[in-house]
Amino acid sequence: MSYPHTTKEEIEKNYQFQLAKRIVKKKFPWVKDIRLPDNINEYSLIFLDFYIDPWMLAKDSGVKVSAFLRNDTPFFRQSPFLSVLFNEDVSDIDKEIKKTLDSVHDSEALPRELKIPNRRKFDIGSFQVSDDAKFDDEYTEKSKFR
Repeated sequence: MSYPHTTKEEIEKNYQFQLAKRIVKKKFPWVKDIRLPDNINEYSLIFLDFYIDPWMLAKDSGVKVSAFLRNDTPFFRQSPFLSVLFNEDVSDIDKEIKKTLDSVHDSEALPRELKIPNRRKFDIGSFQVSDDAKFDDEYTEKSKFR
């Protein structure tokens, strides 16, 4: 099912998107960028791609980045689940991001004309390692295959 057509450019210029992006990046400084995928009209939800620095998150939260993100291993640099990029469950962070996106959507301070058309909501589409992420061996799990 296709949703009422909205262009990617319309969403990028929309105040709700810009506000959500600004709030998430401020609350979670390891989120370096938030982008829209090309297929924004396939579902009622708009799934966002989060470009992150997992080593910055690891330093802040005390978890280790998964060994497969080491520079000398194959690049599996994206996942629909944040926990895949780490050696333990960080799903509470996923929930906190979703809660932040929902709070912007549900805010009564944001006039309806500034919101995404058709009352569509944002959700997490994927987490991707940002190109400017700084690899840090101290916060990376050691490979079990070496």
